[in-house]
Amino acid sequence: DANSETAHALVVSSGGGILGLMAAETGISQVTQVERSRMLYRMAKQIITSNMEKEFSKNINLISGILETCKVRDIAEETQQITNSIDSVIIDRAKIDQSNFLNQKADVLVTDLLDHTILGMGILRAVDYAAEHLLKENASVVPAKIKIVAQLIEFKLGSVEGFDLSAMDCYRWYPGDEKVDLDSIKHRTLSKPFDVLLIDLE
Repeated sequence: DANSETAHALVVSSGGGILGLMAAETGISQVTQVERSRMLYRMAKQIITSNMEKEFSKNINLISGILETCKVRDIAEETQQITNSIDSVIIDRAKIDQSNFLNQKADVLVTDLLDHTILGMGILRAVDYAAEHLLKENASVVPAKIKIVAQLIEFKLGSVEGFDLSAMDCYRWYPGDEKVDLDSIKHRTLSKPFDVLLIDLE
């Protein structure tokens, strides 16, 4: 149960510590937050540190690294590694590095790996890896579903500052994605919004 005081939440963030703080505030006893870059890790650490007066902030464990490098700690394996190293002068510290380890599998995954294309930040890959390696069976995912809605829109330059630029219209098509502000660009809607895809992340 993700609302239990013994639950563990895995937070895969796109930057900042707000998701981890919100998860911890619900009463979840253990929150592991993974930030994919050192810059985002530092930002999240500063935000969490700034809120340390809140008791639940102490329940957040922050990890810097790509999600696919994270594993669940195997106590038996660690014990065996240490036992095998007792007679060694030099212990291979990389083998027992716990910086990217979770203490246990998580009951819930919370993520905001969403951009203007919805899937461009790799949310599907992240959820698949977490489900296979880091989450308990029947774990919850937030958001649980993603609904993609589209609308056909026509962009035409026409006249700009008295100059006829309509010849440029045929070059406006781009095979990739482009983020635009419809409030600042002249356009014409060609259809009503329609459902494209419903993705179940659980």
